[in-house]
Amino acid sequence: MIKNTIVLFLIFLSFNAYSQYGVIEMKNGEQFVMESPDLNIEKDQLRYFKEKWKRKTSVMGIGAKKLKQEYLDKSRLINIDEIKKIHVQGELLVGSKSILKFIGIRYIKIKRNYQEFYVIEDGECKLLVKPESGNAWYSYYVQTGNEEPFQLHRAGTGLGAKFRKRSKKYFADCEPAMEYIHNDLKRSTLPNLIAIYNENCVN
Repeated sequence: MIKNTIVLFLIFLSFNAYSQYGVIEMKNGEQFVMESPDLNIEKDQLRYFKEKWKRKTSVMGIGAKKLKQEYLDKSRLINIDEIKKIHVQGELLVGSKSILKFIGIRYIKIKRNYQEFYVIEDGECKLLVKPESGNAWYSYYVQTGNEEPFQLHRAGTGLGAKFRKRSKKYFADCEPAMEYIHNDLKRSTLPNLIAIYNENCVN
């Protein structure tokens, strides 16, 4: 789970005393324990590990068939559109610097393909972060309900300096949010803005 120099570090914790890696909660109420931090998108499905597993490599193809079978036996595929939440906590780092703490993972289909987002602030309106390739380390998005995520900020581009303007556009119908944007908003306080919007302006 390494993208450029952004490294995902999972905080090894217990969710409902089940797992140190996290729990996948389905819309039908089922819960699947993650026994590894690895999550792999395969078309419209997500592969997680139901047993402890460490990524291995074969030397010149020796044992490749056995390794593949072990990979399949210890993992399971689930439909992404049936997932309600993925409960997992950790940090996004650039080098040794902690950029953000996240409280979950969401997979959202954009242009026919699912993309991975980290949940920073949860609720009907969510603050999401997506690590980027190229000249941007990460981008902030906001999503209300199941609408397509709206990009508030993209580091390393001209859009970075415009996050207040874009926040005003998105939260224009919420007076408390607009007041916060005018007086107190910084990139680091975007979670506070989402909390204000959820508390005051979500039906």
